[in-house]
This record gives sequence, C-alpha cells and structure tokens, in this order.
Amino acid sequence: MRGSGGYASFVLALFAVALAVRMRGEGDAAARLLGLAGFVFALSLSLRTLDLILCQSVPFGTHWLWHLLNAMVLYLLLRAVIERPLAN
Repeated sequence: MRGSGGYASFVLALFAVALAVRMRGEGDAAARLLGLAGFVFALSLSLRTLDLILCQSVPFGTHWLWHLLNAMVLYLLLRAVIERPLAN
C-alpha cells in the first residue's frame, strides 16, 4: 500500500464513530458527516496509494489530491463537531 497501510485504521475508526453516534441518537447530521469523512478519507488514501502508478500517465501527478481531500476530511470533522448537539 506504499506506506498508506497505517492510515487504514483511521478510516475504520471514522466509520465506527459515525455508527456509534448514530446508534446513540446523538445527532443524525453529525453521524452523516462522520460517515462522509470516512468515505472521503478512503478515497484520499486510495489516491495516495496509487500516486506512483498514476504519475506515469498523469503528468502533474495525484499527490495534491491527497492533501486536498484530507483538507475536506478535516472540514467534515469540524462540521460534525458543530452539528452534534451539546450534552446536558
């Protein structure tokens, strides 16, 4: 996986937390955002893994997509925190 294997657990963790938030009824919007962050991170990780292979056919490479999609993951996580209702 070209050094990306260590990140796979984070993808699983995002899905697990999304499921936990959903099951506990702590905010459907937050759970959806966490799940979406998991999908975006999985895509980001896939592009990072394929970067060296794709660089042969894509002159400007795909590594920049790794950074752009990771920024999107951070945005989604921050939105999830904002959307989640406060505990009493």
